[in-house]
Amino acid sequence: PPLFDRGRFWHSVSFLYDRARPEDALIDPFLATALMPAATSAPRDMTRHRRRLPQWLPENCTGCGLCWALCPDSALPPAVIDPATLIGTAMAAARGPDRPLTQLARIADHLAKQAQRIVAADGLGRYRTAGALLGEAFERLLAKLTLDGDAEAALRVDLAALRAPLEDLPLARTEAFFDRGERECKGGGKLLTIGLNTASCKACGVCVESCPDAAFAWTAQKPATVDQARRNWGFQHRLPEIDPAPHLRAGEAASEVNRLLADGVYHCLSGGDGARPGDGSKTAVHLVLAAVESVMRPRHRAHAARLAELADGLRAKIQGQVSAAVTINDFEEFAARLGRLDQRAAGPADLTALVGDEDAARGVDAARLARLSRLLAELERQRQRYATGRARAMLVLADGEVLRWSGTYPDNPHANPWIGASRGAAAGTARGLIEGMTERLGHELAACRLAAAELADRAGPADHQRLAEGLNWDELEPAEQALLPPVLVIAPRATTTWAEVAELLAGPAPILTAILDAEAIVLPPASCEHHALLALDLADAFVLQTSVGHPGHLIGGVVEALAAPRPALIQVFAPDLEASGVAPEKMAEHARGAFESRALPLFRYDPREPAAGLSLAENPAPGNDWSRRELRVMEPDGERKVNRALTVADWALGQERFRPQFEIVARGRAGEQARPLADWLALAPDARRDLTPYVHVTDAAGRLFVARVSAPLAAATEACQRVWTRLRQRAGATRPAAADRPAATAAAPAPEPTTPAPAPDEHARLTERLLELCGYREDPDFFNRSLRRYLEQHRPEPETTPDEPAR
Repeated sequence: PPLFDRGRFWHSVSFLYDRARPEDALIDPFLATALMPAATSAPRDMTRHRRRLPQWLPENCTGCGLCWALCPDSALPPAVIDPATLIGTAMAAARGPDRPLTQLARIADHLAKQAQRIVAADGLGRYRTAGALLGEAFERLLAKLTLDGDAEAALRVDLAALRAPLEDLPLARTEAFFDRGERECKGGGKLLTIGLNTASCKACGVCVESCPDAAFAWTAQKPATVDQARRNWGFQHRLPEIDPAPHLRAGEAASEVNRLLADGVYHCLSGGDGARPGDGSKTAVHLVLAAVESVMRPRHRAHAARLAELADGLRAKIQGQVSAAVTINDFEEFAARLGRLDQRAAGPADLTALVGDEDAARGVDAARLARLSRLLAELERQRQRYATGRARAMLVLADGEVLRWSGTYPDNPHANPWIGASRGAAAGTARGLIEGMTERLGHELAACRLAAAELADRAGPADHQRLAEGLNWDELEPAEQALLPPVLVIAPRATTTWAEVAELLAGPAPILTAILDAEAIVLPPASCEHHALLALDLADAFVLQTSVGHPGHLIGGVVEALAAPRPALIQVFAPDLEASGVAPEKMAEHARGAFESRALPLFRYDPREPAAGLSLAENPAPGNDWSRRELRVMEPDGERKVNRALTVADWALGQERFRPQFEIVARGRAGEQARPLADWLALAPDARRDLTPYVHVTDAAGRLFVARVSAPLAAATEACQRVWTRLRQRAGATRPAAADRPAATAAAPAPEPTTPAPAPDEHARLTERLLELCGYREDPDFFNRSLRRYLEQHRPEPETTPDEPAR
């Protein structure tokens, strides 16, 4: 046991590394194993490495969950609570031998109901801390009570003790948790609180930049600020385990981030390791592991309950056997039997020694009693393993720089066991692990089946002998197969070949292969295998292509992959900010841009639903070649908005690695041969020959410029467009949806047909092309405004006569 004792490891190893004194570590047998206990990075404190902290502003929060899902270091643990739970937890923290809180306990339920009513009526969100809310609820409740001075004074003393642990605990009334809960059931609304683990936070700024509601702001790090955050975080750990199931909404991928409301799910990966601030790969691994934890935890708990039920049944069966077998007519003989137990504590198996020859003659089956005792001992061992925290997954970390933070001694952020595999050895390692784990599970479940058969009096010696060898994978029921923790292979895309991935996807075992894609695109003549597209051709593996920029899609996809025991491929865009030249706080925005621009689209394929085909639903404008977005441009006459196609080149503009692929010039110097990149790609190759593709870009002042796109980047954009077209064809969407076409297309009047009218699709294409040539697609607002100006300037004067007023 000391080998995996985190306390021993911290004092003998981690503390010295944290103080930059690794040479003082003692040489002992534990260090010689080169093993690390789970989550050894958690005690490491990052406070001295920061100068500022993110501050949560509950009055702005809507509960979208992006902040806690995107945080790479698990430093923003969320919790949803009702006032009753809040008060009960605070009372448990404040109560002591000299402070029983007797008077307050009598009105605790009424206090909670009063607080619930206050929040329900507080549309302005005035009560932003638990202390303020409970103080107001107490005063309103006190006004309804008739108490003398001494009773009121005693209550106020108790209230002060109650408020102490949560005086500054921030609370938010949100649509997602409170308003929706109240609509479903009066009094069912929950309050949201988001803690801050100052030991883990690296002040990367992802939460500040990614929050769509400006619910985070920077604050200077001061001792009082740190102490307050630590108190609030400590109180959160006292809260009971939160069940996220009521907050998961079918068909809403965004709600999948609420799986992280469970504390054990959120902290399946700890902070304090060597990951860089804003590291996209760590966010990706955290979300994948959290999804696995959220699925496996209920399964293991249900099985632990089943083990306890079987053990209780066996215990009762043994008790009945012993009661029937042992009759104490001769106390001297019974004492002799007890003496044969060697003066030690008697367990169920030892009770069989109490059955003598005379008892056997009465028809008592001593052999069965021994079998039941052995089965009971085995079930108790299994139950103990699940009670102390059975591993939810087994990780194989493939060789690669992208995961260097994961295995840097002595800071291990993982709560699950993992093993490092050299390049090319991940598939063999995963297969070996899955075989060993399957064999062990087969023996455990064989014991469960025997116990059930014994309780039904349907098992005999032959059944024990047959099941002593365990069960193989094919003999397990689907519910039994679901108990096998998945083997999760985490590998970087750049160094993982398709042959390795195909080997991992072969076979029925639940091996999940998570490919971390740090680049999304590479420029010709370089090439990179697209593992997710190749996996689609296998047609029998679950395939998910996702991004840390859409946490709900990532988590929900992994949950679906675990719905049935089978191999799965999960390709995640997890940007390498250092290589891309992107600021840490822009990690989420950069990751979103990858799928919004079609550089790495989101898709999911489930082989169990071949009729449904490929799902592209979470991509913006899935029926169009490109999604669109607006640029705010400052013109001499004021601000205007430019609506444009969002291409891969637009996404590449924000990355330092692609800077040489652009030439930025003023709009007037673009030249007559310049064409927007989206329009340039729509032309035939011969028609493009003398044209120059470009995208629009604005400077810090909002002035609009033209960025000419290099040939390699234009080629990479076209390759991404072909991939997107292929995905849409496979998903059954081959042309833009009517709702996604420009409004002018639907409103354009059809010409009077003097000859056979062209097909409707041809009308649409001609209209769209004419509008593009006029500049409408690039900027419809500017196009309409320019047309109005033209008409106003060239409006003909009406002809009038002296007797006729002008109209």
